[in-house]
Amino acid sequence: MTHVVHFGVYCSCDEFVDAAVKAGHPVSRANCLPQVLQEAVNATSTKSLFQLAKGCLATLSHWLDRARVLSSSEKELYNSLREALGRSKKK
Repeated sequence: MTHVVHFGVYCSCDEFVDAAVKAGHPVSRANCLPQVLQEAVNATSTKSLFQLAKGCLATLSHWLDRARVLSSSEKELYNSLREALGRSKKK
């Protein structure tokens, strides 16, 4: 026994085009990326590899310096915690 089954969206060409226009282009302003992602795309498409690497190095250096500055404060905080919250008996 054979069954014929048809799948699809039943509309005219004009209806299809009207629906496509209403949906909008996937790269239109209405469907744009979040700002931070758009900035990343723009940076990688407009900057040289040297400029990108220099920016990455500056960011990494900033956070490594910040970690060094906060290191002693972090140790003081950790040492002030009660033993039940994670401070070991050893110093």
